[in-house]
Amino acid sequence: MVLNTVCVIIVTLAVRHNSADIMHHDGDENLHNLIKAIQAENREIKLVLQNLEKVTMGMKIDMNSIREENAEIKSLCNLEHGRPSPYRKLYETAQNGRSYNVQATFNNKSTTHEKALEAQKKRLQQTTTTIENECVTCSSTPGIAFSAALAHTVNLSQDQLVEYDKILTNIGNGFDSRHSHFIAPVKGVYIFSACGFSQGSFASHLDIVKNGKAIGYLYTHADNMGTQVVVSILEQGDMVWVKHRHVYDSTGNAVIYGATAEQFVTFSGALLSKIDS
Repeated sequence: MVLNTVCVIIVTLAVRHNSADIMHHDGDENLHNLIKAIQAENREIKLVLQNLEKVTMGMKIDMNSIREENAEIKSLCNLEHGRPSPYRKLYETAQNGRSYNVQATFNNKSTTHEKALEAQKKRLQQTTTTIENECVTCSSTPGIAFSAALAHTVNLSQDQLVEYDKILTNIGNGFDSRHSHFIAPVKGVYIFSACGFSQGSFASHLDIVKNGKAIGYLYTHADNMGTQVVVSILEQGDMVWVKHRHVYDSTGNAVIYGATAEQFVTFSGALLSKIDS
């Protein structure tokens, strides 16, 4: 009965772990640590169950040996036929003493393992409650992600901002489409990517900028694409955008290709993990 109860608890916990993994799609580090702790405790419980199975099997073997020995003694004493024997009293005394010792040993071991399993059950329940509370906290934090594209070809001068005019995604409304930059709604670890495509023989350098300082660079030239991905910690209210840095052609401009149907020039970002201040 104890083994069945523990198995049900382990299965239930595994299901809850899977649900927790789905809810924590942003990879919260604290939650990952809790899940690792639960997995370690599950391994401990499995070892306890294995030991219980070994002890139980050993007890069954001992009982079978005792039954076989009793059968032999009964045969010698002719007890199965009801005939008296000088060995009868000796047999009954030995049998009673052996049965008491086996039963006492079994009871002691069972009590010890039941206490250990009960302690493990309480630990699992406490940890499960902690994970459920973390999941509620995580699920109450809205997702933050955006992706914007350039839908037309533009000529960019030096240090000019790339004004993305097609919003593909803006979960959490962190991307300001009027000024073409992202404003961090919360403090956390963010990932950003930028893609550029230079038309014709033009070449250009694009920078991913955080509060006026470049944190990522990409280069494009002669109908080729350039891509950059960066991860950065942002305070609430920090701004990130993409600008053109260098000019190479004789007109003083760099031509960045954009199209409505094909989004070659994009700027994207997402919150990976919130940081509590």
